[in-house]
Amino acid sequence: MKRTAWLSPFLFGMIPALAAEPQAWISRNDWGEPGMLQMPSARFDEAGQFAVTMSHVDPYLRLSVFVTPLPWIEGGFRYTDIRNRPYGPKNLSGSQSYKDKSIDLRVRLWEESRYLPQIAVGWRDLGGTGLFSGEYLAASKRWSTLDFTAGLGWGYVGARGDFDNPLGWLSDKFKTRPGANKISGATDQFGFDQWFRGPVSPFFGVVWQPGDGRFAFKAEYDGNDYKHEPRNNPQKTSSPFNLGLEYRYSPGVRFSLGWERGNTAMVGIQISLNLADDWKQPKFDPPPVRRTPEQPLPVQVQQVNWPEVVKKVEESSGFAVQRVALRPHGEVALYGEHIRYRDTPKGDVRAAQALDATVSEDVRSFALVQEPLKLGMVESGVSRQKVRDYVEGRSEAPDLHRGFDVTAPTKASEQILYEEEPSRLKYWMAPGLIQNIGGPDSFYLYSLTANLGIDYWLTDRWRLGSVMELRVLDNFDKFRYDGPSGLPRVRTDIRRYLTTSKLIPDRLYLSRVDKLGEDIFQGVYFGWLEYMYAGAGGQWLYRPIGSEWAVGANLNWVKQRDFGATLGLRDYDTITGHVTGYYREPHTDILAKLSVGRYLAKDIGGTLDLSRRFASGVEVGVWATITDASTKAFGEGSFDKGFYLTLPFDGFFTKSSRRSTTLVWTPLTRDGGQRLSLPLDLYSISDGRDMQWYHQRFKEIDR
Repeated sequence: MKRTAWLSPFLFGMIPALAAEPQAWISRNDWGEPGMLQMPSARFDEAGQFAVTMSHVDPYLRLSVFVTPLPWIEGGFRYTDIRNRPYGPKNLSGSQSYKDKSIDLRVRLWEESRYLPQIAVGWRDLGGTGLFSGEYLAASKRWSTLDFTAGLGWGYVGARGDFDNPLGWLSDKFKTRPGANKISGATDQFGFDQWFRGPVSPFFGVVWQPGDGRFAFKAEYDGNDYKHEPRNNPQKTSSPFNLGLEYRYSPGVRFSLGWERGNTAMVGIQISLNLADDWKQPKFDPPPVRRTPEQPLPVQVQQVNWPEVVKKVEESSGFAVQRVALRPHGEVALYGEHIRYRDTPKGDVRAAQALDATVSEDVRSFALVQEPLKLGMVESGVSRQKVRDYVEGRSEAPDLHRGFDVTAPTKASEQILYEEEPSRLKYWMAPGLIQNIGGPDSFYLYSLTANLGIDYWLTDRWRLGSVMELRVLDNFDKFRYDGPSGLPRVRTDIRRYLTTSKLIPDRLYLSRVDKLGEDIFQGVYFGWLEYMYAGAGGQWLYRPIGSEWAVGANLNWVKQRDFGATLGLRDYDTITGHVTGYYREPHTDILAKLSVGRYLAKDIGGTLDLSRRFASGVEVGVWATITDASTKAFGEGSFDKGFYLTLPFDGFFTKSSRRSTTLVWTPLTRDGGQRLSLPLDLYSISDGRDMQWYHQRFKEIDR
């Protein structure tokens, strides 16, 4: 009869803490999660931490990526290379070894106090193949330079199975752990029917960081006996105790050594950075415009040299001016768009400083009206005296902040003082990356591209847009595998689109955007909408200024494009569209997007997308899509899911920029739950209406 042990995670709470000094850094285990070697702890890094770890303990090579969006939750994905098992048939994958994909999640239940430990619950291989799936409850308590952890493990984490499941007291269903529901040899489902079921094993360990904290010594009792390893791959174990050493080379780089299972060496490396910190890359931007006392200002607004003023405003603030108007009560309004500074308040203040230094003394206030794609989105107004007090040192940034009034564009009578003939032709160039990770052809397939975008305004409302991608450097000669599908091949033909030609005509379309009311926006488009589909569609958005929520919808008829650099079409066509609700939680800056509708394979369902934006402008997000496509038709993966990371260019270069790039990871490309990549995104275009972000970023202004 097995004994039942359930008190071990809570014993630390009965012993007084000798010291509660904060730990210098959080140690991570072989799996990339905070912990010792194989076992996890209840520790969490600070919000925004991004960690990439690689470890090798034969026969496993693990590559893990973890992100901590909030101080109490952490998620990650992992590739495990089982080096003594083949990926598949040699005619498909050659000598490549088996690669397993998994998703992890950890949640803090209780924060450490003087007498109580920190407690966390976690899931390994939550949304992967299920080969290494397991759950755990861990408690951690710190005494001086020692950090102790004890916990209970289920599934792979507690495969030693020392005790009956204590949850069996609640229901007999917890006493046994059901087998995985295999689909093509893997599950990729969440496996709810397995969570916290079956026998358990305790685990415990300690991390000791003596001296200056550059070294961490680790020891643990492993909850796994390695007798039931996946892929029929049991490992000989000489001892349940694992020992390790971690060396902190720098704040962002650490090296690990260990001796595990009593007979096997471990080596590892971790590279990390905090995405929440503002990236203080030195910038060589033009200085703010200053008043020159020896050069008197014009007396009346009609005497102002507006072309010269507009030039100084644009050089200093990056606000591209289209026209200047005089409003009642001595207010000058500039209409245009911010094109340089990621933080809009910085551009607003610099523009106001330039106006104060150049316009006539009879002007009493300034207004900047943002018009992306010539849509009046938001207006920032401030009195001239507030700006002058700040420039001359009689007030500080918080005083100037209170002086700015940010509203919907004002409807007032105006006299046009200056209007610039807009450039009808605009273009941009940027590098790109197309990648596929963990496929049978090669673990990493990549293509570095040179992208050229061209916009031509046919009229004030109609715009012709195009994007071309040129594959410059890649290993797509290894890209040969098309995944199986029980649905129309709406995405699994991606290989043929990417490899048929070095030149990829991504988009060529005609579009128009309009403002139907103060808070209602509309866009229509037709042409080659993305690299796989052509067609026509429309988009609508209701987004009140300053509101935390918005509602949007899109409806599209699309037809598949031919492979390669042609403008031909294939036979498959469909109608696809979604209704989307947006809500940004004001305290955490987490954006939740829920979309419901019809997908490209004609399946119907919904997508939940959760993302967090940090002060640095970096955004991390995850999504999952569930539709009425059957598990069998969808194939391996069961449902569409993935992770993305948006990085602002501003953090990499010495010149300020509002541009960014997004890296997307999805474990598999399948046909279920696939959405059209829309050429317009009205929610992003209307980002200037996010008043919370505006006020948060006001602190970044400079004199």
